Amino acid sequence: MICKNTTHPILKLTTDKNVGEEISFYEAENEEDEALYLTDTILKLVGENNIKLSDIAILYRTNAQSRVIEEVFLHRSIPYILIGGIRFYERKEIKDIISYLRLLINPNDKVSLDRIKKIRSGKI
Repeated sequence: MICKNTTHPILKLTTDKNVGEEISFYEAENEEDEALYLTDTILKLVGENNIKLSDIAILYRTNAQSRVIEEVFLHRSIPYILIGGIRFYERKEIKDIISYLRLLINPNDKVSLDRIKKIRSGKI
C-alpha cells in the first residue's frame, strides 16, 4: 500500500469544497475491458450530460496503457490529444514493424518498401 511507502512522502489530497459528485470506482478484468469502460463512460457523458470531449481527461500511470485506449478510441471514432507522449502508432518502432508487415502482405507496397530501405540504410 502507498501509505506504507517510506521512500516517498504521503500526500493527503483534500478540498475546501463540499460539493461535487462522489468518485466512482471500476475494477476492470483486463486492459481492453478498462478501455471499453472508459469509452462507454465518455460517450455517455457526452451524449446524456452534454459534456464536451475537450472537458474530459484520462490520466494513466504508464505510457504502455495508452495503446489499448488509443485503439478503442480510433475504433469508436473518438478524437483525442495525447499530451506528454507519442501516439502509439506514430512511434518509430511501431511504424517500422507495420512497414515490414504491410510488405509481407503486399510486396508491391512502395511506401513500406521505401521505409524499410531507409531503416536498413540507417536513414531512419
